[in-house]
Amino acid sequence: MAQTIEELKGRISSAEDLLSVVKTMKVLSSVNIRQYERAVRSLREYERTVDLGLQIVLSGHESDLVAQQESIGEGFGALVFGSEQGLAGRFNEQVASHAAARLAAIQPDLARWRVMTLGSRMVGRMEDAGVPTHEHLGLPASVAGVARVVREAVLVVER
Repeated sequence: MAQTIEELKGRISSAEDLLSVVKTMKVLSSVNIRQYERAVRSLREYERTVDLGLQIVLSGHESDLVAQQESIGEGFGALVFGSEQGLAGRFNEQVASHAAARLAAIQPDLARWRVMTLGSRMVGRMEDAGVPTHEHLGLPASVAGVARVVREAVLVVER
């Protein structure tokens, strides 16, 4: 199987083209990794803000909560976080299914729950899972909007 010089040149050219494609894919991957790293940092800041906001709302209000329970009967509340955009695969369905199972394990009478969803795609998923939602907030599109959403969530929880 002797190959001609022209065939060898063609194979070398194809290999060089393939190498160029691989290098381009590596560059694109590194750019995507940097974007994902920035997104992770933003999500950590978002999580920290939400955690701090919830701690502030719930700390020091034990006596208020007991008084409210006595006046309105024993009730339960839950915040369920989902996604705001599509292309999240089955994320919202899995969160809703898990949340419904956890709520039912704590208090099987789901009518006694006051559920607030965060993320526009979670409302329908919770209702599909058999859990009625009472409040809904959209998620911020950027870190700058986190404080506003946390404020709104705090107001709903206090109410």
